[in-house]
Amino acid sequence: MHYENPDLQATVELRHIDEVEYDDETATGHSVAGKALRIRSHGHAFEFVLDHATAKQWEQLLPPRQFDRVPARAV
Repeated sequence: MHYENPDLQATVELRHIDEVEYDDETATGHSVAGKALRIRSHGHAFEFVLDHATAKQWEQLLPPRQFDRVPARAV
């Protein structure tokens, strides 16, 4: 996974992601036109608002799940 922003230079390795979630609203309860991608890592949540087409692509690459409950063969 790779995300770029001129104001932030950071990475999160897949092995450090605890949970991936897609929702119709943000963590604060606001509805979005598209999907909110929420990634949780070590008690921190990162949220990205995506249009439907982009969200569908991300769901194929990074399906929603809680990584501590994924069978070892699927990782």
